Amino acid sequence: MTSEDHRIVVYPDRGKLLGYVLLYLATIVPCVLVGIWWLSDVLQASVPMNPAQAVLAIVNLSVLVILDVLVWLIAPLLAVLLVCTIYRAAIRKPSVIVNAEGIIDHCSLIAGGLGLLRWDEIEALTVYAYNKRIKYMCVMTRDRRVPHNPLVWLFRRSITLTLLEGANLPQWLLSMPVSELAAQIEQHYHATLAANEIGILDWLRASET
Repeated sequence: MTSEDHRIVVYPDRGKLLGYVLLYLATIVPCVLVGIWWLSDVLQASVPMNPAQAVLAIVNLSVLVILDVLVWLIAPLLAVLLVCTIYRAAIRKPSVIVNAEGIIDHCSLIAGGLGLLRWDEIEALTVYAYNKRIKYMCVMTRDRRVPHNPLVWLFRRSITLTLLEGANLPQWLLSMPVSELAAQIEQHYHATLAANEIGILDWLRASET
């Protein structure tokens, strides 16, 4: 992190990113192997002539098909996350920049973000934890900002479906705690926040007190 003339620039931690790359690989490989195994079982399955055994076989086969479909839905998403994480580890690019114009989001979509969110567009900054473990700073805008590319929009929805509406900057793509980032923004841009009626809500610190 560097700060110059109240310009805050936060980069990702490459060590953490490499750890996530290994984690994704350790998850994707077993998923693919299990998916192939289950798919092979489904293709080779046969229904017994005995009615009772046939019902049991159909139920087991249905469960296996559902599980296999879930595996093949999860594996591609993890593969996309893996590629995006490798990109962030390989290319040195700030995750977020805060300056006089606003907050520049380069990480809410992992490989990229929503770009410049001007101060007059921002309604609030909320620091929170999803499932008590994954921490975010959500930049909530007055008007809903969505990616123009439908594929990018779909990817964004897949990774933010249960998150707050806005640009969710993940802790794991920042080299500083999200609470500290929010505190620095409040310290250096207090007048700008007040002028644009932007509130900062830190649920993490609130839960600790």
